[in-house]
Amino acid sequence: MSRKRKTLGYIVIISLIISNIYLFQKVNYLELKVQENRREINNESNRIRSEINNIYDNVDKQLKKQASIFDNIAVELGDLDSQSLKVPLHIEVTPKIMSDTITAELIWNDKILPMTRKNASFELDTQISVFENFQPDEVKIVVTDGEKNTTETFDNSYYYNMRERYLLHIDGGFNGQTKYSRSDGNYSREGKINIDIFSKNDNYTEHIQYIREVNGKIIEEKSLNELRNNYGVQFDVKDSVKLIAKDIHTDYLLITDRNGLVYKYVISAFRIDENGNPDKEFGDFQIRTLTEISDRDGKLLWEK
Repeated sequence: MSRKRKTLGYIVIISLIISNIYLFQKVNYLELKVQENRREINNESNRIRSEINNIYDNVDKQLKKQASIFDNIAVELGDLDSQSLKVPLHIEVTPKIMSDTITAELIWNDKILPMTRKNASFELDTQISVFENFQPDEVKIVVTDGEKNTTETFDNSYYYNMRERYLLHIDGGFNGQTKYSRSDGNYSREGKINIDIFSKNDNYTEHIQYIREVNGKIIEEKSLNELRNNYGVQFDVKDSVKLIAKDIHTDYLLITDRNGLVYKYVISAFRIDENGNPDKEFGDFQIRTLTEISDRDGKLLWEK
């Protein structure tokens, strides 16, 4: 009798275990379904929110178009001239109402530039420096018909960041370990430097130079031309240098593009304070940062 009870007890226990496993799986399944439903609800909410924003944007554009004195506004940029470092800029506007007496002029950078009539439109060809952004809120077009003047400013959809559009984009830095020993002043690094270099306008690198300095004095300099690829440059770093109080160690790249522009990109900056300790706040604004652009002759053209 006791053996039957034991067997029955085992059966009950096994049944409970199986039941618990089933319930556990069921709970997990329900939790997954709840998470899946939440994701679907979130995705649908984001889609609806995006559609609503698009509707508002379209309505806003239509209202601006109705309020505008122009049927059409066109702004076109040409190719960067490597000598003047300027970009051709073509602006064409088509007024909603046109007559033989209507004239138009563009006011930009405190200059008044007459626009030329072409059929039912007015156009203007000028230039803009690659270091100057095209700020539409600073551009005004004045349409004159007899004694009546109407002025309109471009909206932000015509904003152009010229450096971003024509010059190199540089990003990346040092990844690895750094050590500083206060006892002997030894500062060492071991790791990799990965720098991404790309362009939106078919610009490319012609030369890459790596430089290390202490207090502005070069302690290492080498060409990285053989290491560069279509995406930038990557190389191993294992170096050390003795530093004392107030010493500053920096390393940077000098990157020359096809237009002869030289970009100084600071990779890292490390300073020892007056007490012989690492200055943790120094260099935060310089690390992984483009600090200046010069021409081949060293003339500074842009500085952060």
